[in-house]
Amino acid sequence: AYAVALKAADYAQFELQATQGTDGGSASTGATYSRGMPTAVANTIAGASIASGNSTLPAGTYDIDAFSVLRATGKSRTYLYNNTDSAVELFGQSADIGTSSGTQASTRVQGRIVLGGTKVLSVRSYVGNGTSGDGIGAATNLAGFVEVYAGIIIHKVA
Repeated sequence: AYAVALKAADYAQFELQATQGTDGGSASTGATYSRGMPTAVANTIAGASIASGNSTLPAGTYDIDAFSVLRATGKSRTYLYNNTDSAVELFGQSADIGTSSGTQASTRVQGRIVLGGTKVLSVRSYVGNGTSGDGIGAATNLAGFVEVYAGIIIHKVA
C-alpha cells in the first residue's frame, strides 16, 4: 500500500465563502472571473499568504486541488493562473454545465506545479453563458452553514 505522510507545515486551504443564503453573483457571457478566496481555512506553509483573494506562495513544488462552482454557464472551465508571470499554471476541467436554471456543477483544477520564486496565483473561471444573480453559484441556504463557491487546497511537497 502507498501512503503519504503530510506534515502540518505543508498545507494551506483557502475558500470563497458567503453567508448562508447568499448567491455567488451574476455571470456574463464570455467573461473570465478571478475566484478571489479571502478566507484562510488553514495555512501552515511558511511564506504563504492570501491577499485580495489571491494566494501568494514561496518557491517550491506544490500539489494543487482547486474547484469552482458555476450555474447554468454553458461551456465553462476553471484554471490556475500565475498573476506574477501572466500565464496559466494548470488547465482545469472543461465542462458543459448547461444553460437551464437548475444546472449547477463544480469544475476542478488538479496537478503539480513548480515555482522558481515567490508567485501570486489565482483560481479563475471562464463562463460561456451569462446567468443573472447566481451564475457564480446558487446558495443552498442550509441553516448554520456558510456557502462555499470556490476553494483551493495546496500541499507543499518540496
